[in-house]
Amino acid sequence: MESFDRSFGYWSVAEGITAIETPGKSFGPGKVPGTGHVMAYLIEGEEKAVLWDNGYGNGNIRALVQKLTDLPVMAVNSHNHLDHNGCNPLFEEVWIGEHEDGLDKPAFPADERIPGGVDEAVKNGGPYIWRLLKDGDVIDLGGRTLRIIEVPGHTRGSITALDSKTGWLISGDAVLKRVLLNLPLRVYREALERLDTFDFTRILPAHYDRPLDRGQVRRLISLIDRFELRKCEEAVWHGGGKMLVFRSGNSFDDPEFAAIGFFDRNIETVLS
Repeated sequence: MESFDRSFGYWSVAEGITAIETPGKSFGPGKVPGTGHVMAYLIEGEEKAVLWDNGYGNGNIRALVQKLTDLPVMAVNSHNHLDHNGCNPLFEEVWIGEHEDGLDKPAFPADERIPGGVDEAVKNGGPYIWRLLKDGDVIDLGGRTLRIIEVPGHTRGSITALDSKTGWLISGDAVLKRVLLNLPLRVYREALERLDTFDFTRILPAHYDRPLDRGQVRRLISLIDRFELRKCEEAVWHGGGKMLVFRSGNSFDDPEFAAIGFFDRNIETVLS
C-alpha cells in the first residue's frame, strides 16, 4: 500500500493567526486548477483560541494545535463538508452556522472518501455535539473578537469570521478563487453585496495558501453579473459528476482570477 503523509504544514500569516495546511489532496476541476490541500486557521486571543475548520480527518489536528497554543480551543466549522469537518470527533463540541444543512447528527468521516484514510486518533474519537452560531454573533477571544457573517451560496449556512485585530476575513469556502455553488446565483450575489459592506482588508480562504485581497468579493459579483451558461466550460471533478465552470482569467495564480463552478444536476437551482 502506498504510504500517505499525515503531517501538517503550518506558518504564521498575521499576529496570532497560524495557517494550517491539512494533509491530502482534493484535485478539483482540472481546467481551473487550485491548491489541493485544505487550509485551517488557528486564531489566538489572550484568553482562548478558535480553530477554524480542521481538514479531512486524515491527521490529528488537535495534537498539532495543542503544540501551537496553551489556550483553550473552540472548534468551528465554516460549513458541514467532509474536507472541513473531518477532525470533529477529536473535540467534545463543534460550532457551526445555525442554518447549515445536515446537523441532525454529528458528521463522521468515511475511509473511502478520505485521501489516505481516516487517522486512527479520529477513528477513536468520541461523540461530539453541535453548537450553533448566528449571523452577527461575536466570539470574544480576549483582546480580539471574531464577528460571524453568514454568506449563503456554497452551502445554505456557510459562515465567515471578521477578525477585529487584523481586519481580515476568514472565509471558509464562501469566498475563494473558485467557488462551488449549491444555491442560486442571485442568493450568493445578495450575500456578497452584504459582505462587501463590512470593513475588512484581506481574506484568508480555505482552498488557497495565500491571503486574497478584498477585491475578490467584487470580482465574484462582477462574474455573476456577466454569467452566461453557454460560456461555461466542462471541468473534471475528483468526486465524480459533471461540473460546469464560468471564469474570468486563465491563470489560477493571477490576482484577478475568479471562477464559479456548479454541478450540471444543479443548473435549475443555480439559475432560479
